[in-house]
Amino acid sequence: MVLRTLLGCAPFVACGVISVFTNWRIGTVIALSLSLVLLLDNRRRGNSLGEAFIETSAAVFCAIAMVISFAAPQAPLREFIAALSAGWQALTAWLSLVLQRPFTLGAQLRSVPRPRWPRHPLYRWHLRASVIWAAAFTVTAGILGMVESATTGSEGLQSLIEVAGYLIPALVVLRYEMTLRRTDTAPVHGGNGTRPAVR
Repeated sequence: MVLRTLLGCAPFVACGVISVFTNWRIGTVIALSLSLVLLLDNRRRGNSLGEAFIETSAAVFCAIAMVISFAAPQAPLREFIAALSAGWQALTAWLSLVLQRPFTLGAQLRSVPRPRWPRHPLYRWHLRASVIWAAAFTVTAGILGMVESATTGSEGLQSLIEVAGYLIPALVVLRYEMTLRRTDTAPVHGGNGTRPAVR
């Protein structure tokens, strides 16, 4: 699940990092191309837009950023593209929780009727995992915003913050999953989506 989440977020990373080190036109074009590839792959596998929540959001963000980068290349927001990227991810994650469709869930409960989701162990696990990611994206966006507004020539620092903004929540979610697995209540990827409790 962590790898799938990181892959879905890859266009945001590309947009932020490439734009910082090169030209934000190049960054947005590459990011949009990557987001479309991921979105098409999800469609090929039969996933709906709701099941590809983060990939769909990435495509929308990258398309908007690309249009602005070509229409107004000197727009001030180019200096804050990394923070805006993280902020958009945060909004996406929180929105998925408001809609009761955790963005990390994907298509794992496709065979389960929607009214039964709140009582499903896999849903509850993804709900907590999505909260961890949403909080991390929010903090990362705030820190990047402060760094980008306070310093110049901080490309290396921005990249380190972005990496930490993904690495830390990924490790937290992995540790959370390992803890649940040790108690035999963790979700597994396949079958009916849960590991039967052993008591």
